[in-house]
Amino acid sequence: MHRLGLLALSFGATAAVAFMAGRKRRRRDERRTLKQEVQKWEGEGGNVPQVPTVRPAPAPASSVPPELST
Repeated sequence: MHRLGLLALSFGATAAVAFMAGRKRRRRDERRTLKQEVQKWEGEGGNVPQVPTVRPAPAPASSVPPELST
């Protein structure tokens, strides 16, 4: 039974290492794909608005009416 336990332990360790290596590779590939998509998006204009930027209305010189300012 001792050999069976060591065999199971080694199998489990090998499976864990293989899973982590595959996970690292998948994550690297996802990051690469995302980076390429962002570069493509930015190259096409990105988040450029299609309308001119709205400017705030000019503030009045004084908020007090001329009749009350005297």
